[in-house]
Amino acid sequence: MRQSVPLYHHLKSELIQRIDSGTWKRGELIPSEAQLMEEFAVSRTTVRQALGDLVSMGHLVRRQGRGTYVADYSPMPTAAPLYGFIEELVHQGRDIVVQDSTVQRVKCPEKVADFLGLRPDTPVVWFTRLVLDSGTPLFSESSYFLLPLLLRDDSGILESPTFLDRVYAFLEQQGVKISRGRQDIAAELATVADAQTLKIDSGDALLTIRRITYDETGDAIEYSEVRYAAQRYRYQVDLQRMQRERDDS
Repeated sequence: MRQSVPLYHHLKSELIQRIDSGTWKRGELIPSEAQLMEEFAVSRTTVRQALGDLVSMGHLVRRQGRGTYVADYSPMPTAAPLYGFIEELVHQGRDIVVQDSTVQRVKCPEKVADFLGLRPDTPVVWFTRLVLDSGTPLFSESSYFLLPLLLRDDSGILESPTFLDRVYAFLEQQGVKISRGRQDIAAELATVADAQTLKIDSGDALLTIRRITYDETGDAIEYSEVRYAAQRYRYQVDLQRMQRERDDS
C-alpha cells in the first residue's frame, strides 16, 4: 500500500495469489529471480524484496544451493486472534471509554521509521488516546499509520468518532485488509508522565506492548506502543503446538 514501492507491492500480491490459488503447490520450486524479473519486468532488488517478505511470512522457504520453494507445511493456526486494543477489551465485556484522543499528520520519527521500514520524515498519521475501564485509566496509546486513505487531506476520516474508538474495524470498513501483527511485551517502570496519565505512582509496574500490524500483502501499516497500568490488566495467550506435514515416502 506504499506509494513509494508500487512494483514491490504489486509483485508480492501476485506471488501470494499464486500460492493461495495452488498455481504454485506446496513444496514446489518457484521460478528463479531472473525468471521473475523477466516475467514482471522489474529489477532484481524488487524481486528480492518481495521474496524476502514471503519467506518471513512463512509462504516460502529458501534451501541453500537449491532455490526457493513454496512452504510444504500448513501455517500454524493463530493462537492469539488479532484484535484492536479496545476491541479485545470489549470482547471481555469491560466498560471502555476513550478519552483525550488526538490525531494528526506528521513526519515519521526515526525510531518508528525503523520499525515500519520507512525513510525518516515519511508522512504518517500519529494517533494518541487514553483508554479508561469503568472510569479508571487502563492504558495510553501512541500509534503511527502508513495508509494513503488516512493521508488524504480531504478524507475527513481523521475526525471520525468510529476511527478514534474502533481503529481496526473502521479501517476494514474502508477496505483495508488487516492480516497479522507482531508484538513485543515488556515490563517497565512508570515514568513521571505515565504516572500523571494513568493515575499511578512513578516507578509502578507497567506492561508495555509494541506492535507492528501488516496488511494482506505483508506491508507494515501501523506501529503502536501501548502502556498499561500493570495492576489493572492481565495478558493471556492460548498456546497451540504446531503440527507440520511430513513426507515419509
